[in-house]
Amino acid sequence: MRVVRVFVWVVVGAAGCADDRTVLDEVELESQCGRDGPVRLAVIGDAEVVTVVQPFDAEHLRVSIGDGASSTRVVIASLCGGPEQPVAADVSWVSLEGDSLLGCRQDALVHLDDLGDSTPTVLAQRGCVATPTPYGRVAVDHPPGEPVARALLVRADGDGGVLVDILLDDILMPGEGSYGFSARDDEMFFRRSDASLWHVDLATRATTLILDDVLEHVRSPQFIVYRPIDDTPDDGESAVILYDRGTGEERIVLDACPERLSIDVTDDVVVLGLHGSGPPQPPQWFHTVDLRPIVPPQERNVQALLRDGHFLVSSYEQSTGTTFAWWREGESPEVVHACRDCQFRVTWALDGVLFDEWRGGNRVDVRFAAEGSAEVTHLAGPVHDSYQVTDDLRVLAVGSMDAIGPLTLSDHRDGSIRTVAPRVEPDSISLTRYLGGGVNRDVVYVTDEPKGERALYYAKLARLE
Repeated sequence: MRVVRVFVWVVVGAAGCADDRTVLDEVELESQCGRDGPVRLAVIGDAEVVTVVQPFDAEHLRVSIGDGASSTRVVIASLCGGPEQPVAADVSWVSLEGDSLLGCRQDALVHLDDLGDSTPTVLAQRGCVATPTPYGRVAVDHPPGEPVARALLVRADGDGGVLVDILLDDILMPGEGSYGFSARDDEMFFRRSDASLWHVDLATRATTLILDDVLEHVRSPQFIVYRPIDDTPDDGESAVILYDRGTGEERIVLDACPERLSIDVTDDVVVLGLHGSGPPQPPQWFHTVDLRPIVPPQERNVQALLRDGHFLVSSYEQSTGTTFAWWREGESPEVVHACRDCQFRVTWALDGVLFDEWRGGNRVDVRFAAEGSAEVTHLAGPVHDSYQVTDDLRVLAVGSMDAIGPLTLSDHRDGSIRTVAPRVEPDSISLTRYLGGGVNRDVVYVTDEPKGERALYYAKLARLE
């Protein structure tokens, strides 16, 4: 791997950085296709907005460009630079399924002969929410006005064409624009028109009835938690039931749970009310093994269960604010962090928790604690709350969400701030997040020079030594 250094001059005030942090004038990038520096992906018109940048294949990205309200054109851009390839008009996205080209045209899932195909073959009406799986794309064919839809599996035929299998022919749709299903490995679940819940094995396309009269459900590899259709829906409550997929056993989690509260499940826990409509209230946690409530000591509330068995719990005092702690059942909580005005975010890719402490306006100090560790690292700040953390705990941030400014990279190891690009548009962090979350060190941004062109650029941050 060849590493190049891109030199720019950084002004501390423009970056909005703390005065006690060292500002350096270089950022190290991996070279792309033997070329030094960032790669220009596409030229952007003065009135255009880049809405999405996503992988297309190993050497190209798909770039959606709009007018602020909708997508107006799509191009395929090379990671080596050079002219972009336009996609046919009215096609809002394209994606490869094997060697076959799928796309979305006027809300229909279509098969294109090539990127410029203006008369693609319709595969599924209102089927653009197509879920990738190892066995093909799962989509719905849902004609407008129809209460039910067909579940389809769209596969490449190895010769540029597609094969379409009907999985179920009467899926009950939960609402306009809502599809109510997702793939997990080689399986999917759907509700049919009679509200029965069915399992689909994507490898064999076999279907199996699981439960009758299901209002809503969530699942893990071992369990399904569901609300049955309520005989007395006017009371605003319903039962919540845990179904063991291996044994078929059903156990009642709660006889009556407010329907406004969310339900969730892993193989270890059932959670009721982490989010939902109406006034907030502490979530309720239960062990799946025996449905015993999980209640931490000292009037704390469970906030999250991480991979190695630690619960993140919290308590609040008017005088000190929120205190977060690690806790295992049978042990005393170990305080991790306390802050007056803050929020947390579990980061599975980093095996820990990020804490945002507000510093006024939309600016935050960003801190991180690895799971089970009482050591909290200050990663960056104050930075705008639209930021992204890379896999090596560096922080990408923009100066403001309201104006052109620098795209910066903060490194907690030496307290430095380096500039990736001096003048980028504020939504560059969102574009980077959609591309890959910044965890893989890929960065995309739109530059806006006073006497130059607006353009979309790609860079890959060099890995820390």
